[in-house]
Amino acid sequence: MAIEDFTTFNSINTAIQAGTIAIAQTRNTFTTMQNDDDSAGWVGDDKGADYFGSTFTHSFEFNINGIVGNWGTHFVWGVSNVTSNNWRLDNLEAVGVRFAWDEGASKIVLEDTETDTSDTFASAQTDLLYYCTVERTALNSITCKIYTDAAKSLTSDALTIALSNMRNYQYGFGLMGIDQENNAYSLSGYTQNLDFAAGEIAPSSARRRMFIMG
Repeated sequence: MAIEDFTTFNSINTAIQAGTIAIAQTRNTFTTMQNDDDSAGWVGDDKGADYFGSTFTHSFEFNINGIVGNWGTHFVWGVSNVTSNNWRLDNLEAVGVRFAWDEGASKIVLEDTETDTSDTFASAQTDLLYYCTVERTALNSITCKIYTDAAKSLTSDALTIALSNMRNYQYGFGLMGIDQENNAYSLSGYTQNLDFAAGEIAPSSARRRMFIMG
């Protein structure tokens, strides 16, 4: 297990709105992060083309402890081929786990934004620390297991979606704010203890040559 150091991540946008995101070594704290382009920042790392391939296991934790308005959503984990808070608006190449507040209902959603494919845990709660494990065991499938204890013995749900485009991904994110063109809605909370250590680099001809030569 190797917890990521967010202060070393190289694809970060916290300057959209001052004070929205605070980055510590193992935690990203976001405060009243709105669902618009002026507020929705991100904390990500460029791992190189095709880094997140056909199999990987990631783990992370998150807590949503503040809500303004009757709707709001942000991604608390994700992999993608773009750095943009328009993942959902523009159907960009990304897969992520997001918390959604929808008129009184708290939800956790595993989503392929490129194809609008998702699976939802509809009984989530605020002010509760969730422990999540994301597993990709094949190019065409991904699962998010959701727990409420550090030992991961108390399972809330297991979400699974098909990845029809079967892509590899370049960037990994500990937080991705989402622009839905509405500044009346916001979420506060934190993500922490992200582990990318099991991420597997997909084979490419260049990497195969390096391996053979080495």
